[in-house]
Amino acid sequence: MRIMIPFIGDTLSDHFGRAQDFVVYEIENSTIKDTKFCNALEHQEGTFSVWVKS
Repeated sequence: MRIMIPFIGDTLSDHFGRAQDFVVYEIENSTIKDTKFCNALEHQEGTFSVWVKS
């Protein structure tokens, strides 16, 4: 399972499309297996869902 948490600066964002950065957690058997810090892509219709799946 993948959990993405959106941020604007040091603050949680309430909207994925406005987020500047994301923390991505890979969860396996209820354990965090990997943590990644990612910059958001430029907001364009349809790009976010493709990026999340990759």
